[in-house]
Amino acid sequence: MFPTDSKIQYQLAIPNPEYHEFTIEMTVPAHSSESVMLTLPAWIPGSYMIRDFAKSIVTFDVQSLDGNNTVAWHKADKQTWAIESHGNAFTVLYTVYANDLSIRSAFINHEYAFINGTSAFLQIEGSDETPCELTVIKPNTLNPLIETSLPMSIDSDSLWQFTSTNYDDLIDHPLFVGESLSQSFWVDGIEFVLLFSGTTPVDIERVTKDLIPICEHHLSLFGKPYPVTRYVFMTLLSESGYGGLEHMSSTALLYPRYDLPLMGESDEKSDGYITFLSLCSHELFHTWHVKRIKPAIMVTPDLSQETYTNQLWIYEGFYELLR
Repeated sequence: MFPTDSKIQYQLAIPNPEYHEFTIEMTVPAHSSESVMLTLPAWIPGSYMIRDFAKSIVTFDVQSLDGNNTVAWHKADKQTWAIESHGNAFTVLYTVYANDLSIRSAFINHEYAFINGTSAFLQIEGSDETPCELTVIKPNTLNPLIETSLPMSIDSDSLWQFTSTNYDDLIDHPLFVGESLSQSFWVDGIEFVLLFSGTTPVDIERVTKDLIPICEHHLSLFGKPYPVTRYVFMTLLSESGYGGLEHMSSTALLYPRYDLPLMGESDEKSDGYITFLSLCSHELFHTWHVKRIKPAIMVTPDLSQETYTNQLWIYEGFYELLR
């Protein structure tokens, strides 16, 4: 469909965090098809329910690459757009509403933006192996700090740029932009990054100290060669939410801020804190079991519709049997 040296480009901007919105400009290169089908996943790997992410796309427009001509398009179903491109390059501009404080979708407030690729990046049917390039415009109204496990190629005054081998790789690295508390630590040559959203004074030194033996255990259990060189524990703090979602080189966590140890508190481990460490351990375990050790049906799952399996017990329950 695309020449071998082609790449699909995405530009993400957060012009109005107070509206809980971000914008995407997607550039599709010249190709061999008369029409192109663009689709957004209906569910995200690791959270095995239909989520209908496309419902959050609130504006959508298509233009020729030079911007002088509109391109005919229509919506084929609730998550698919048909573009009458006649083989020509074009750009798609769309806006996404992001106000779901969870680990499976996208959320933006005055402090930070958290974005999963399945909520943000349209896929071109038939281009599964085409490389992707992501440019994130540094926001004016948020702290211009970014965290993701995607490889960064450019960090300039105005933007960050990242590369991915294909679409599946692109959507498996959530993005965090804005205010956070973070710290790196190393275990057997692997850099682990611990991040907490916002400004809550979490005792990050203590959490780091308690996570090190967990990481050591998992690396020892599965052995070398290790599948990652850098791993991010990305935690969104909330009043009462809870959850975890594994990715290839990171995990997204949602946890109550006051169940974590805060600066100046005693060293006693509360039940809530023990549960947090267990959640981190559970999601890190998935780096091997689920992300890399998986049944055939989940190697390249169909994200456009339900993917039925009777094996969820081994995805989510096997770790608990080992505890």
